[in-house]
Amino acid sequence: MKCNPNPVIVKLLAKLGVNFDCASKAEIEQVLELGVSPDRIIFANACKMGPHVTYAREQMVDLMTFDSVDELIKIKQLHTEARVVLRIATDDSQAVCRLSAKFGAQLEDCEELVLVAIELGLDLVGVSFHVGSGSQDPYAVPKALHMARKVFDMAAVHGVEMRLLDIGGGFPGTPDWNPSFQTIASAIAPVLDELFPREVHVIAEPGRFFIAHSHVLVCVLLAT
Repeated sequence: MKCNPNPVIVKLLAKLGVNFDCASKAEIEQVLELGVSPDRIIFANACKMGPHVTYAREQMVDLMTFDSVDELIKIKQLHTEARVVLRIATDDSQAVCRLSAKFGAQLEDCEELVLVAIELGLDLVGVSFHVGSGSQDPYAVPKALHMARKVFDMAAVHGVEMRLLDIGGGFPGTPDWNPSFQTIASAIAPVLDELFPREVHVIAEPGRFFIAHSHVLVCVLLAT
């Protein structure tokens, strides 16, 4: 949704069976109006407005991310039945659009967040991350996968068997990008197989991959 919310694109992707990463009430509304089931949506904003969380609860959108204690408390107050996904910060230094400066918990803070989620009685189901859009490091995701595995292990020590892994997006959608999508995928696949059992449900956010090659943004520069 964040990559390009053009209604024609969203409608086509919905018909093709794609699920949706939404960051706001408006994005959730747009998807639901197309008849998409709430269980095909992840509310992937780690700092959500309270009324948007309430709206998600009313619409039975229950999968959402967090990266702080405050966000966990907000979710507990407004959406007790939510399934929560811990977003971690990654090394996105080689990305065109870096996101970990704004979102994601540092690895050393994750155990506290796991414990708070357990104490609040929330359903902690997994880990998410994003290595930035347009990364030039083919091993950025594999490195983040090792971090995610550590968080899975932290949770397991405290009796929580997490079952969802969101490996983010920013994957190249143009044939001239280096590294190519194929190179990145080839680096990710064996690490996924090594670190995570098949029982873990893996999702991604390939908005850039779907859209980049099919659209051109034209801007008019006005002289001052």
